[in-house]
Amino acid sequence: MKTKIENNGIAYITKVVIAVLLLGFLVFSVIDRLNGHLTKVDVKIKTRGDKKYLINKKEVKHLLKDKLGYDISIANVGDINLYELESYLESDERVSRAEMFLDKGNKLTIGILQNLPISRIEVTGGEDYYLDPVGKRIPIRGDIVRVPVVTGYIDDFVSNYKKKSDHNLNYILSVSQKLYEDDFLSALVDQIYITEEDDIILIPKLGRQRIALGPDENLDDKMYKLKTYYKKGVKNMGIDRFEELNLRYDGQIVGTRKES
Repeated sequence: MKTKIENNGIAYITKVVIAVLLLGFLVFSVIDRLNGHLTKVDVKIKTRGDKKYLINKKEVKHLLKDKLGYDISIANVGDINLYELESYLESDERVSRAEMFLDKGNKLTIGILQNLPISRIEVTGGEDYYLDPVGKRIPIRGDIVRVPVVTGYIDDFVSNYKKKSDHNLNYILSVSQKLYEDDFLSALVDQIYITEEDDIILIPKLGRQRIALGPDENLDDKMYKLKTYYKKGVKNMGIDRFEELNLRYDGQIVGTRKES
């Protein structure tokens, strides 16, 4: 009986010793990994179909260097807070989403989803910028993305312009959204011009017409009339028959002929 108890005691002690050794090995492995350097930093940036970069790989690494105070490629694994660095990258107006992954070989992969420009605002005497689908400002620092260019009497960008009903960026944003959401209209329009009276004139990529939308009202109806004209009316009358198409009036398009 005594021998059996002794054997059970030895077996229990053996299990405890093994568990302690395994725990020690695990702790040592974790500490060793945390003290280890990154073996590689790979930046992947997802662009639109035009392959234009709002932000490049070098700029991403430079942003991280500003945050850390040193080049991330020489960082220890234990010094990297992935969530904090992702949030920092996403604070850049050009970045829609950032994700960082660290594999077991200490390779760091940084995935960047760029923000999406829908129009480019031309600023007289200042820096041009893009608007994104929800009206946020995107600085232009990389490749120029082919989107409708907005010119004319544009109110200065302020962060709270959406709360100001008389700020004409609201109308510009509404028109830009309508063009972006419709493949036909997006392919049609090259320029958005806003007049001193806050009316909008569209300049198509083909032909010499001016398309007068007028003030910010009944925009869906105006866009529908415009699509109908270009899909049906142009076939019968030709693309350059009119100098201006006026969509201000309910239920109709008024064409102004070119002077002979």
